[in-house]
Amino acid sequence: MRFSPNQLYSSVLIAAFLFPLCQASATPQSQEPDYTPYKSFEFIPGEQTLFFDDFSRGLSSWTSREWDIYEPRQAGRVTTFPNAPGSWFHLPRKGQMRPNGVKVLPNNFTLEYDLITDENVTEHESGILNIFVKAEGLSLEDYSYHFSDTPQIKLDIKPYSQNLVVSAFRESGFTGGIEETSCIFQETRANFWTPSKVHRVSISRIGTRLVAYVNQTKVFDIANALPPNVGYTLLMATDLWETGFYVSNLRLATDAKLPATELKERQTYFTENILFGTDSDRINPRSYQTIRRIAQALKEVDGKIKIIGHTDNTGKAEYNMELSKKRAESVKRTLVREFGIEASRIETEGKGQTEPIGSNDTVQGRAANRRVEFRIVK
Repeated sequence: MRFSPNQLYSSVLIAAFLFPLCQASATPQSQEPDYTPYKSFEFIPGEQTLFFDDFSRGLSSWTSREWDIYEPRQAGRVTTFPNAPGSWFHLPRKGQMRPNGVKVLPNNFTLEYDLITDENVTEHESGILNIFVKAEGLSLEDYSYHFSDTPQIKLDIKPYSQNLVVSAFRESGFTGGIEETSCIFQETRANFWTPSKVHRVSISRIGTRLVAYVNQTKVFDIANALPPNVGYTLLMATDLWETGFYVSNLRLATDAKLPATELKERQTYFTENILFGTDSDRINPRSYQTIRRIAQALKEVDGKIKIIGHTDNTGKAEYNMELSKKRAESVKRTLVREFGIEASRIETEGKGQTEPIGSNDTVQGRAANRRVEFRIVK
C-alpha cells in the first residue's frame, strides 16, 4: 500500500503525539548498574540508622552556632544546586553544627554524606570538619575546637579546584597509648576532585580505628585514632575563606545483627542500604557490598526467599506499588547474576507504601520505609 506525502506526514504527527503519552504511562524500567568500581570498596554502612537528614525540611534537625561576628560571613542555609537533585545545606563560612538527638555514639558507627563544592572554594583555611568530641558536658555555645581541652579528633576534608587535602588533628586529653600530637595525618591528592560534581564521603569508626573514603577511594586510615571507652558525639564545622560547600543525604548509623543471624533466628531481614535512583528501580552501585553480605547470608540458610520492596508515601499509591515490585526484581537479578544465587529460590513482591515501619512525616521515617525485605518462605 502506498501513502501520499500528506498521509505520511499526518501519520508521523499522530505517532509523535501518541508516543510521549505511552512513555508517560509506562512503569519504571530497569537499567543494570555497573558494580565494577565498588567490588573492591571495603566500606559497609551501618544498618541501624541513628540520624538521617536530606534537608528537605530545612535545618530543623540541627543545632548550630555561627561565629566570628567581626567578619562578614555567609550564614548557613538550605538551597538547591544545579544538576544535583534534592535539597542541599549550603554550609556557613564559619560555624559549627550538631545533629539533634545524637548524644553518645557507639564504638562502631558509620557517617556518610554527599558533598559538592563550587568554584568559590580556595585552598585557604579549612574544608568541612568532621569532629568526634567527648560528649559528656559538651556545650555548643562554649566549645571551641581550636582551644578545647576536651578529647577530640577532627578530620578535615578540604577540596579545592581539582585537588583534595585530607588532614586529621588530635587535641589534648588522650591517654592509653595514643600519642598527644596535633596533626596526625595529612595528604594531598592532585587531580582527584571535580567541582560541581556530587562526591560521597564515607567514614567509619571500628573501636579505636577511624577510616575515611571519598567515593570508592580510601583517603584516611588510622588504627589508633580514638581511645576506647570514651563516649564521643559528632560535630560538623567550617572555617572557610569563601563559602562553597554543599551537603546532603547525611546518615549516621551503627551495626545491627548480621543478615544470616536475622534470617536464621527471625526468618526475616530488612535493610535501608539497598539504594535506588529517584523514581527508578536501578540499584545504586554503592549498594554492592550490602547485597554481597546478604548473598553470603542466603547461602547459609535453606529454603526459598521472598524479596519484598517497600516505599515511602511520596507519590501515588499505585505507582509506588509498581515501583516496589520492580525494585524487588532488580535485587533478585543482582543476586542471581553477581552472586550465583539460584533464581528458582527467589520470589519477589511489592508492598508499595502499605507497610511503613517509620513515620512518613519525618525525613528519617521515610528513609526507613524505603527498604528491601528478605523473608524465608516454606
